[in-house]
Amino acid sequence: MNNEEIEKHIRTYYNLLFDRKIHCDLNIIKGKELAFDLGYSPDLINSIPEDLWHSFLPCGNPLDNMKPSANDQILNLGSGVGIDSAALFLSYGSSVRIVNLDIVYNALKKSKDMMSKYQGIEKSIKWVCADASRLPFSHSIFDFVIMNGVFNLFPNKQLLIDEIRRIIKPNGSLIVTDLACYENLNEDFRNEPDAWAWCMSGALTKNEITLLLQSSGFNEISFNQIEMDNIFYRTIFTCRYFV
Repeated sequence: MNNEEIEKHIRTYYNLLFDRKIHCDLNIIKGKELAFDLGYSPDLINSIPEDLWHSFLPCGNPLDNMKPSANDQILNLGSGVGIDSAALFLSYGSSVRIVNLDIVYNALKKSKDMMSKYQGIEKSIKWVCADASRLPFSHSIFDFVIMNGVFNLFPNKQLLIDEIRRIIKPNGSLIVTDLACYENLNEDFRNEPDAWAWCMSGALTKNEITLLLQSSGFNEISFNQIEMDNIFYRTIFTCRYFV
């Protein structure tokens, strides 16, 4: 599969998934159970609309790795239904500004409809439907960029990281949760369409991720290895962009 075919398949897959025309048939925990397992606060979990949890399929919990200050701008890139944004709003209120960005319109619409119950949310959260490889933002405007189970969906990660570097402020932080692999994946696995959609075929090794980030000017790179099997492990990696 070439990059264009991979991107088309992923867009189609997630449009169907958020429309509930297909179902997650992987043998994995989901929703609230997954949130508890990943260390999300029970108070936050119980404060987020029930219907949003049906579409909650992250790779980790990025929130413990960020402490935004008042007026910080946060981009939730590939936000889906925006669980992490809802949690940030419930923790920090309108003191922070959050943008939910996703290419799947129905995921954003569901998020906006469900979160409308929160008083003052329109002052804090915006929803933008766009391709993360061509971000519709000016240079250097975000203090934090978070990606939760999204990084591996991009076959051209250099283009993605370069776009993030363009829109992040000097000293800004990138926080990513996803799967990583111990060794390079073979070509047959790289050509499995649904494995791309589930963040497996796009996984990189720790060394590959480090070199990619460094080539775009990111430093202070830190990895937290969360869970292991024979091929993949969950990881949270953080880094900062310095001019």
